[in-house]
Formats: sequence, C-alpha cells, structure tokens
Amino acid sequence: RLSSSSSGHVDVHGAMRRRVLLALVLATTTSSLAVAAEHHVLRSSPETTRFGGWSASYEPVATVDDGDVVELYSVSGEPGGIPPARWPIPDELGAIWKRSCGAEDGTQPRRAAANLPPLRHCGEAGPHLLTGPVRVRGAEVGDVLAVEILASEPWVPWGWNALRAGKGALAALDDDDDDDDRQGVARARPRRAVHGGDDDDDRSRSRTPP
Repeated sequence: RLSSSSSGHVDVHGAMRRRVLLALVLATTTSSLAVAAEHHVLRSSPETTRFGGWSASYEPVATVDDGDVVELYSVSGEPGGIPPARWPIPDELGAIWKRSCGAEDGTQPRRAAANLPPLRHCGEAGPHLLTGPVRVRGAEVGDVLAVEILASEPWVPWGWNALRAGKGALAALDDDDDDDDRQGVARARPRRAVHGGDDDDDRSRSRTPP
C-alpha cells in the first residue's frame, strides 16, 4: 500500500497476498474518508520492465491511488547466463530477452548472422531487470512515500547470482579466467517465502534451505 504524506505519520492496513512476489502498501495521514483499497497486479513484461537501469525520469507503467495494494512480479537473470536446458525460463523473462537481445534464450542471432560479437547485456545499460515505476495519484515532489512490504515470495524454482573476476565483494580474489563474462551461476532451490512481521515473530525472518 502506497501513500504520500507530508507529516510522516503512517496508518497502514493490509493483508498478505497469496503467491505474491512483492506486495506494497501505501498509506496517507488523510484518513478521514474510508475508501476501499484496490488490488493491482503488475506482472513483468517488455512493457513493464526496465532493463539495466532506473531513473526518476521514466514514465510510470501503472498509476494507483493512495492506500492501494500493488502485487508486483519481477524476473531476474542475465542474458546468456541461465542455461534454458537446465532451468525453466519464465515466459516473462524470455519475452524481455527477446525484445532486447533478439531471442527468448538471451542470445543475439542478428549479430551472430552479421558475424558481429555479442553486445554485453544485449546493449542495455546493465543486467538488472526492474518492474515499474508505479505512480501514486496525487503525490507531489516533497511528499513522503510510505511503503509496506506485506509479503515476498519466490515464484520460479531457481535463484540467480554471479561471481565475476575483479568485481563485487570478492573482487580481490585471484582468478585464472580473464573472461569474466562466463561467471554466471544458477542454483535450484526449494520455494521459500519471506513474510513481514514483528522482530520477535518467526515469520519475519527469511527461511533458507540448509
């Protein structure tokens, strides 16, 4: 539930959403009128996902009212880093790869046909895929936006990370492989959920497999 508030006081109400990757609650101090919150679902697609960057100048892909609940789906995976033969690629991710790279498996067939080397990140600014932005109707510059995460739940059976020579927390480690483009790693893992809650509530802690 999203909210804009000039005083910073937040009144939040909401319920956990089933099969939600990310649910947001927006609240405002102007709560004199009781208005039923709308539930919006925003799935990842070439139209709703930004590939490789984030900017306040981007046009919103959805507009919601103050107090609404937004169910957001996101995808992750660098083109060429997830082997489709081993890991199920969501249709949403395949469609995003196809728009930027030219093929649903993240390869770049047009450049290959022209005997050109593939572009890093298919020519996009970076590897990260971000769903949004979402505009709160009536919010203005200088307002405080209160966001509550109601639940966060994986919806694909694998996770994605990368270890690359000379980058990240392990950048100082020696690496005999100078080609840092081949360090992508996909790991299968059981479905796990992270639920919002109080600090003394077991549900507030992320659960990971041993």
